[in-house]
Amino acid sequence: LGLAQEGQEEKSGKAAVADLVFQKQLWPAVAETVGEIHRRSYLPQRSAVTALFACAYATALIPEALPLLMSEKAAVEEMLAYAEAHARKAIAGSESEVAEETSWSWLYALVFERCWSPGLPHGDAILELSSEALRGSKENSLNHALALTAATTLLAALAPKVESDSDRANLFFVLWKVELRKPSSVVDARFSVSNTESLGDWKRNRLEEYEDLHRVPREGLGRLCEWRDAIALFLLAKWRALAQLAT
Repeated sequence: LGLAQEGQEEKSGKAAVADLVFQKQLWPAVAETVGEIHRRSYLPQRSAVTALFACAYATALIPEALPLLMSEKAAVEEMLAYAEAHARKAIAGSESEVAEETSWSWLYALVFERCWSPGLPHGDAILELSSEALRGSKENSLNHALALTAATTLLAALAPKVESDSDRANLFFVLWKVELRKPSSVVDARFSVSNTESLGDWKRNRLEEYEDLHRVPREGLGRLCEWRDAIALFLLAKWRALAQLAT
């Protein structure tokens, strides 16, 4: 009993330290950026995505961070508004917008997965938009393939949170039926599929793909830089969501 009590005290001590890490160090560093992340359209993309990832990642590393973050209602709504605005561009934007924003679809999906729940704004709009995109045309272009990947990624993050059984069943069949076809313009799996000017060069050992699968619950889905990344991102998002919807 004494050992159990010591263990509980140790756990509560670690939780208190984690609370302090979020409240005293992380949140003060990103609060100003996150608080107006959608309204400040001039904010550099690097600053915006860094703040979004820091908040979303913290909720995985620090269990106590999620209720603390959700208590900042205005900031959370700003994060969701930013994610919605940019997700729209990835799904239904111009050719240049799709190429730019699809690279970050994993991050917008992570924000919705961590911070959205029924009753909060912006999630329902992306649920509807992504569902329509997956039911839509079957054209075989690179732009359509990227938009389809983004739509699948975002729908997969939001669908398991839907409460209605009938809606969940409908979303299950939408995801079940969707297929990603290789665009005729892609002749090499290493073909870059996005605008990488803002991302820089990311040279990694392809074996890291296997490690990426184990980091999804913490860090979100894999990053999209080349065509083979698009296929992996699409399939992982689709089947992960189907498994969640089936349980």
